[in-house]
Amino acid sequence: MSQPSVITLAITDPVSGLPVDQVYNRINPIGDNATLYRQVGSDLRTRREIRLEGTLPKRNGNFAGVTRTSVKIVRTAEVPLLSDTLASPDTTEAPITVNIQFNTPSGVAEAEMLYGIREARALLEVYEANLLTLNTICEV
Repeated sequence: MSQPSVITLAITDPVSGLPVDQVYNRINPIGDNATLYRQVGSDLRTRREIRLEGTLPKRNGNFAGVTRTSVKIVRTAEVPLLSDTLASPDTTEAPITVNIQFNTPSGVAEAEMLYGIREARALLEVYEANLLTLNTICEV
């Protein structure tokens, strides 16, 4: 499966509120079914990566099989270290990882696939709108 050499994501910067293009350059294929993209300046310590992976369907009798596609986004963020004092300036870097996986039966109608993608997008928008509430629930 051939992938583009550049992926550009148009996002709104959560701090400034301004539109920003996040540009990811193809680094290399990983094996036969995965491709890694990185932003300029990304390295093993400060990761800004997208990994695309897919496997072709395997026929099982009269069933044509399922295509499996996954997207993994990794972005390093600075986070505070736990401390006994409230004024601790100590921080560390840790990855934020988002995994998206599609399992698509061969022959499924395009409208069905689009419906699933739009449901996932809507769910992510609900998560984003309630991010502070959800993170408060999950805090240590």
